[in-house]
Amino acid sequence: MKFNRDWLEKWVAYTIATCSAVVLYMILSNLGNIFYGLKVIYRIVSPLVIGLITAYIISPLVSLIRNNLLKGIKKEHLKSKLAVAFALIIIVLVIALLMFALIPQLFFSVKTLINNMDTYISSLQLLLHNVSVAASERNIDISGITGIGDNILKTLSKIFPENMDRIVATSVNISKAIFDMVIGLFLAIYFLADKERLQGSLSRLLKRIIKEKKYAAFASFWARCNSILIRYIAFDIIDGIIVGVANFFFMSIMNMPYAVLVSVVVGITNLAPTFGP
Repeated sequence: MKFNRDWLEKWVAYTIATCSAVVLYMILSNLGNIFYGLKVIYRIVSPLVIGLITAYIISPLVSLIRNNLLKGIKKEHLKSKLAVAFALIIIVLVIALLMFALIPQLFFSVKTLINNMDTYISSLQLLLHNVSVAASERNIDISGITGIGDNILKTLSKIFPENMDRIVATSVNISKAIFDMVIGLFLAIYFLADKERLQGSLSRLLKRIIKEKKYAAFASFWARCNSILIRYIAFDIIDGIIVGVANFFFMSIMNMPYAVLVSVVVGITNLAPTFGP
């Protein structure tokens, strides 16, 4: 029997296309399970991701301290450890100062909101009633609008009593997020302390996987991308700090309440491109 190469290639192509269609169908039909699996995997590796991102963001500060404040130390290993320690101390102090200023204002504002919720609702209901009376005197029917307003107010008045289970679940999720951040911070300390060794291991691995010329091109490309990204992050943070401090001085001069809280929100949202505070 004569071997027909064209026939074989045609059926191989048909087989590959059929298998691809079956795989695509299986993926689409189990898309929910796939996303759930990815979500579970992310929950497991989220501290590692947080640690990598934190280490990447703190790394320029560590390099700045090591190359300027600690340049007199000869031992590179000791210099790296001290630079990481000083950088973390600075960050922890800044966060502690912010929390010391923010937590009392947050607690007071939430407490005031909860305690005065009935007063706020009564005032808004009275306002809606007065608007409805004034409109009826002018033969304007706004009963639909006031009805919607009353329904919203009733819903707001029931949010806290009827949603305590959701509030508790949200508190648990926040606690888990804080725990993941703490674990991520410890991992970031490890990554920063052994950055040179980890980079060397990764470099040797890539050199064995890809060719030398491609590795050189990849290393050059990554160095340029890293330099651009680090400068963007650094100056974006500096810009947010400047905007937040300027907002704090303005609100303090104008004797406006919640100067620290609003200024922190303004500074953080200023980090978001285009959106801003």
